[in-house]
Amino acid sequence: MAKAIDLESVAGAYWRGDEKRPMLQRIYGTAWETPAQLKEYKRQVAEAKKRDHRLLGKKLDLFSIQEDAGGCVRLLSMEICATHFAVETDVNGHCKKVSRSAILACACCTMALCC
Repeated sequence: MAKAIDLESVAGAYWRGDEKRPMLQRIYGTAWETPAQLKEYKRQVAEAKKRDHRLLGKKLDLFSIQEDAGGCVRLLSMEICATHFAVETDVNGHCKKVSRSAILACACCTMALCC
């Protein structure tokens, strides 16, 4: 039986995404056997928030998030791009030595950003 319960957040959504349908309520929470377990969980969540890559990347000027490119696209700073290019060059050189091909991934963005 849970002796420690914590409400995380609430959210609403329309049934099947149709605004003419009734609004549903979601309740997010956690349940723990002991209050000590809940306290430890909250400590871990707070620690994870300190290390959030989205906040640290902006704060340290490692990348920027452009809404025109979609929220998931990160544009790297010039210093990070130079480092990335150097690493990519080394990887490609190593791959050629061992007769392998490097696989590079790219990000897509909206045409408005590219034009």
